[in-house]
Amino acid sequence: MSIHDQDRETFQTFVVQIRDALLDADLDCGCEARARSTLDRLVLESVHLQAELRLGEARGRLDAVRRLTAFLAELDELEPDEPDLSAFEEVALLFQEMSAAALAGAAAVRSAAALRGTAGRTAAADL
Repeated sequence: MSIHDQDRETFQTFVVQIRDALLDADLDCGCEARARSTLDRLVLESVHLQAELRLGEARGRLDAVRRLTAFLAELDELEPDEPDLSAFEEVALLFQEMSAAALAGAAAVRSAAALRGTAGRTAAADL
């Protein structure tokens, strides 16, 4: 997670804390509904942006897998009696890199889904 992602999460946490504090204060004015709506919208926008960033990260991992796949064509030319054993290791490393990129992409997509789920619970908590 980058510093920018941490800043966004800190901002979201901050907005949620302000929102909760204001709603727990039992405001005695007509502004409570407006404040709730505005703060809920800020939280949802922040979550949407974070989820969008996570999906962008996953797309970047997909691009990495696609680039690595092109290099795997060497596997079709690899013979069991290949004298250069480093050729086997190179192909194995390509598979490892693809696996790492795929796992990172999966984590990013799950993170995006978790963020969206959190936003839905935050908004629904007031209904």
